[in-house]
Amino acid sequence: MFKRTLGNKGFSLIELMVVVAIIGILSAIAIPNYQRFQNKARQSEAKSNLGGLYVAEKAFFSEWEQYLSNIDDVGFAAEGSLRYNIGFLAASTWSGGAAPANYAAPLSGNFDTGTICGASFAVGNPSCADMSAGQALTGAVDPADPGGGAPHTFTIGAAGTLAGVDEWTMNQNRVMTNTVVGL
Repeated sequence: MFKRTLGNKGFSLIELMVVVAIIGILSAIAIPNYQRFQNKARQSEAKSNLGGLYVAEKAFFSEWEQYLSNIDDVGFAAEGSLRYNIGFLAASTWSGGAAPANYAAPLSGNFDTGTICGASFAVGNPSCADMSAGQALTGAVDPADPGGGAPHTFTIGAAGTLAGVDEWTMNQNRVMTNTVVGL
């Protein structure tokens, strides 16, 4: 009647379900680790831009003997697809008095990349396309006047959104702090 064939090839339903379960377990472990790895890589933007602004501030100080909170005028320009606002918290021009007499650069009023990436500037500026919407700087402080005229301290900040709000600060001594951990 029925002919039985020996040596049927294939997988049983149990074997297939075991393979599906193993793949599910591996992906449950791998996906969060991959996302955490991506977020740590994105933090490098904040660190490198803070380092760039630090170098620009130090170079500006070596020539003019004071720090300036206007990131355009110290020669800093962030590059790439921005996920962080970089700069100073408060908007001011020259802390500690008037600009040096022979300083001729225009004070344009850009104190963070959020200002630079504003609606009027973002047109034709592809580096602002991925800017974290509405993430304000909270740890940055304008250059401070120690009482002798020219400001000798500053704290720059970076604020963005990864898995959560992520904020970094760096001061004139190049001390970097992750003030709000967004991982």
